[in-house]
Amino acid sequence: MYVEQEQFPKELQEIAGGIYEDEQSSRTADRNRLAAQIVNYLLEETRELKLSEEYVEHNIVPGNEITITDNKKAAEVPEH
Repeated sequence: MYVEQEQFPKELQEIAGGIYEDEQSSRTADRNRLAAQIVNYLLEETRELKLSEEYVEHNIVPGNEITITDNKKAAEVPEH
């Protein structure tokens, strides 16, 4: 949650950063509260989000089996 600017690649050093300004703040941060705040923010931002009819009509995911492969491990995604 705290990253020194020098740890980023040169092309990102001017625009990237950690969440906290110093290491001490990062150590004392309540990570559960931070995660909850991020989730609440995303829920609020997407509350009015509507998918276009064209997207829904052409979406190939519903009704199809999905497999996620990561580092030679595969996992089936159950239907909801």
